[in-house]
Amino acid sequence: MRKTRHSALFATLFAMLVTLVVMPFSSNTYASAETLQAVHKTKLLVFETAASFHKYQGSEGDPSKRKIVDEKVTELKEQLASVETLLTDLSLEAEKKALKNNWKTMSKNLSIALAAIKRSGFAEFQVIDSYLSTSNEIIKSLDHSYEQIKDSTGYKVPLVVQDLRNLTITMERMAAKYIERANSQFGASNRSGQEDTDTIDTLAARFSKNLNKIKLTTPTTSNRYEKLSKIQTKWAFLEKSFLNYTERTVPYLVTKFGSQITKDLNDMANQAEK
Repeated sequence: MRKTRHSALFATLFAMLVTLVVMPFSSNTYASAETLQAVHKTKLLVFETAASFHKYQGSEGDPSKRKIVDEKVTELKEQLASVETLLTDLSLEAEKKALKNNWKTMSKNLSIALAAIKRSGFAEFQVIDSYLSTSNEIIKSLDHSYEQIKDSTGYKVPLVVQDLRNLTITMERMAAKYIERANSQFGASNRSGQEDTDTIDTLAARFSKNLNKIKLTTPTTSNRYEKLSKIQTKWAFLEKSFLNYTERTVPYLVTKFGSQITKDLNDMANQAEK
């Protein structure tokens, strides 16, 4: 009887010890995943803000388009503040400082561009170029922060999660470039010496290839496979617009379906990380 009681007590103590060991690990893993999700969301917002800006520029100062830009800027500012707090918690002060400085410069350049459009219906090439240049710097800072978070926490992002996130970035880059071209004079870029080496059709081909690659490695009976099939259907409708971007522009369709695809892919990535 006493032996049985001791065995039960030992089993209970062992279970408690295992719980104490596993809980911090699980908690840290969850926190690391959430932090990286926050950084990734911020990157998407940077591209979305740029796309909204280009629509405002193309509308020659339409107040309804300006309202959308302001909403995106507010959302981006709040998300950046959240990321800065997370970086502080991880003692990544250099990354926090770089991000804060880049946001300060980008915010200033964006405000100047928005004021010019409101005043005269358009912003000069150099003004837009300055905003887009600092927007690129924000992306670089976020990329660096993302890698540093992984290094400092030791967290390994599941391969499928990273592949899905990469697809969302490709889609948002592609959409922002498309909207920029559709709303700029003569379909030209508003960038000086910083033109992205990846053209819109190159990004479209990459998106198709990588989306298909993920689907081929996904079990056909899984819920993810079904979702990827639906995304491919939407993409098939949109792909020609990106591949033939020099012939005819349909920014409304790109915004509508591109946003849906990004959301679906990002939701899938976050779900796969739980």
